[in-house]
Amino acid sequence: GSKLQHTTAQESTISLKLKVDESRSVNVTMWSSSPLRQPRGNIIFSHGFACTPGQYEELILPWVRKGFTVLAPSHVDSPAYPPTSLNISGDWLLVYRMQDMETLAQWVDHNTLARKYVAAGHSFGAAAALMACGSTAAAIPDLVKPNGCSAAVALSPPPPIPSWNQTFAALLAPALIQTGTLDNVGPFSWRSHSISFFRSPPPDKYLVVFEGVDHYFGNTLLHTHRHNASLSSQESQHEKFEDFVQLSSHFLDAYAEARSKGAGLSSLAQQALSALKNRVSDATPPDPAALRPGVFMRQKQPASQGQST
Repeated sequence: GSKLQHTTAQESTISLKLKVDESRSVNVTMWSSSPLRQPRGNIIFSHGFACTPGQYEELILPWVRKGFTVLAPSHVDSPAYPPTSLNISGDWLLVYRMQDMETLAQWVDHNTLARKYVAAGHSFGAAAALMACGSTAAAIPDLVKPNGCSAAVALSPPPPIPSWNQTFAALLAPALIQTGTLDNVGPFSWRSHSISFFRSPPPDKYLVVFEGVDHYFGNTLLHTHRHNASLSSQESQHEKFEDFVQLSSHFLDAYAEARSKGAGLSSLAQQALSALKNRVSDATPPDPAALRPGVFMRQKQPASQGQST
């Protein structure tokens, strides 16, 4: 079923309830742009641990206003998920999240013209987005692999989790990965959030590292006031968040459109790709230890030089 929540001149929000399997369903928030606009494509967004889709509207609404439809499930760890007796500890949490992503991928395939989607997410949700696009967790045999992902946008993805046996060699889709020099969460240092960039194969991999940005861009994401950053720091982080939104818009314009093999880029995609590459720093560090603030890109190297890892 679906339920219209609110509508403005630029976007509308609808609640969906989709059946995952015989034992459970998932509630989904769907943001759509004005019906007067030509739909640009679909984005499936996975929220951070114990968060809700609505806490990410600062990020989602600019994408919607560009013409994208964004679908965000409320995963089992979300406060918005109905009370459940499911075991949501440890690896099971990832299993349920990927089931949600698969359910959304099937819905997109059956109900939209584009059929493909960009997988996006923040923190734990960024891990789910990268897995939807090809990264693997071989130690979890029950993990489903959604089809149809054309690109990934990953804000502060966690480093490889040892118990998952997580790898990125099969992450072939274009990916935009983000972190900041204050993005230290629990045992994870800010540099560790970049590992998926360095371990996934080129080309079309981008990494954005912001000076002085933490896990939530200050309080821009979630609005939970988890940190006691100064007002000037909050304003600076919000400005950098706006910069990331612009970079993500270029990335979506360049890579979200579904193209048949061998087909050329549209003029919009060409312009966006040029704008994105104009932001890329001159030299990409060889590994996380050498990382510094900037925008980096990994390209295929000539066969005589091999590929960086």
